[in-house]
Amino acid sequence: MESKEKLLMELLGHTVLPAGDAATALALLEANPVDVLLTDISLPDMSGEVLAARARTVRPALRIIYASGQHPSAPLERAQLLLKPYSLDKLMQALQQKP
Repeated sequence: MESKEKLLMELLGHTVLPAGDAATALALLEANPVDVLLTDISLPDMSGEVLAARARTVRPALRIIYASGQHPSAPLERAQLLLKPYSLDKLMQALQQKP
């Protein structure tokens, strides 16, 4: 995650917990109160779609935002798609959109 994205998310009241892979993200989700998962669809250790499904077993009300240059393999279930490259305005809109 770029520093400008992190700064914007913090300015909007979010605490950012960066994770370099899905396993780390899941560990952070289990250990911290998280309300939004911002992930790519393509990750090194599992797909973002699998990550989102596993994350929702821990946090059923979790909002999911996929920030990706590719479309998902299946329709998004209770999630938003933010196509890369995206502007900070688009990220802000996605974060402020009600689930």
